[in-house]
Amino acid sequence: MSSLHVLGEAGRDSRGVSLALSGSGVHVAFHDGAIGEHGVLLASLDGEALSLRRVSRSKVAASEPALLAHDGHLYLAFSALSLPSAATAEASAAVFIARDGEPARLLVHTQVADAAPTLAADDHGLVLGYRDRKRKGARSELSVVRLDAALQRVGLPRTIGRANSEGAPRLYGCAQLTAALLPREYGRERFVGVNQLDTQLASVGAGHQFYTTGHDFVLASGACLGDSLLMFAADRAGPSKPGVEAHALRFSCGR
Repeated sequence: MSSLHVLGEAGRDSRGVSLALSGSGVHVAFHDGAIGEHGVLLASLDGEALSLRRVSRSKVAASEPALLAHDGHLYLAFSALSLPSAATAEASAAVFIARDGEPARLLVHTQVADAAPTLAADDHGLVLGYRDRKRKGARSELSVVRLDAALQRVGLPRTIGRANSEGAPRLYGCAQLTAALLPREYGRERFVGVNQLDTQLASVGAGHQFYTTGHDFVLASGACLGDSLLMFAADRAGPSKPGVEAHALRFSCGR
């Protein structure tokens, strides 16, 4: 049995769709990249009843969203772009989070325009990840920070590692494993870093590098499979190699 629902319009520059299941409802957050105004919208479907609301403020250039259902709540994170000013030649962004029907609130500023926020939850609560850089001109890295029940940051953000490739970094909270997937670039090599995080969100060890000679792995995603993380990595084919290859790898680590 299947059904089709039209959730809303998405302009030509739209980027990103995120889906979450909560109770009997299906929730879809998507980016509307219409000319002149980029916004984040949230569609909720309960049976045949569909509701749609805009989460980002109007006249703000918002980014692709990250949606997470956790502990009876629905969380939505996105970033809003700030254009270069007279003081800096680089664009920056602000990361926002919304819970259920509450207005979105500002969490943190980042020096990377494509902040690519990501959400996960483990046994110790909610975790936010986003791209940032340590100094002007440096490579983008993934920063992670825990949030409390009031959606306030707990402690200072931790830097996990370089996340400067085309694909956005992702966080996953599986039963026995909290992990980060980081598409990254060193020189001409593009691959995926996999880092296990401890209860303090520090990286355990040096992490794992997933790469294959002659392949450019620029996109990565994953899913929790019991106590393990199932990672998917997509290779960008070169001109002489038509088509795209996708690889899957299972990670299982004790804390």
